[in-house]
Amino acid sequence: TTTTTTTTTTTTTTTEVPYPYTWNCNPVYYNDGEDCDCGCGAADPDCADATEASCDYYNCHNGGDVDPYDNSKCLSYAGGYHGHCETSWLQDSVCDCGCGVADPACEYVTTPAECRYDNCPEEGEVNPDDLSMCL
Repeated sequence: TTTTTTTTTTTTTTTEVPYPYTWNCNPVYYNDGEDCDCGCGAADPDCADATEASCDYYNCHNGGDVDPYDNSKCLSYAGGYHGHCETSWLQDSVCDCGCGVADPACEYVTTPAECRYDNCPEEGEVNPDDLSMCL
């Protein structure tokens, strides 16, 4: 009597996104193992902590300042940028969601469908639990 056994192996490959959707700096800087890049819209794992003191590089547009307590964000200032939005967008009466900071015009907006503008990257969407952030 002869017995034949056949084994089939299935391999699944998962592609991992190398940086978060909110990262707005050069992708090669994210978790490069060298420098703490700040003001990029997402925390860089290379940073010792979330404070400005751990920053090696400041990436806020037009000379803006990094938030001293959340080094992934830039402080808002006239004529500049904050997260994915121009500061002027946060100073008008239109609700802009996904900016990385709360827009005062969204005070009474409770769902992403109510946002006048969705400023998340194409592959992202507004976080329903925090309309200022993207998923």
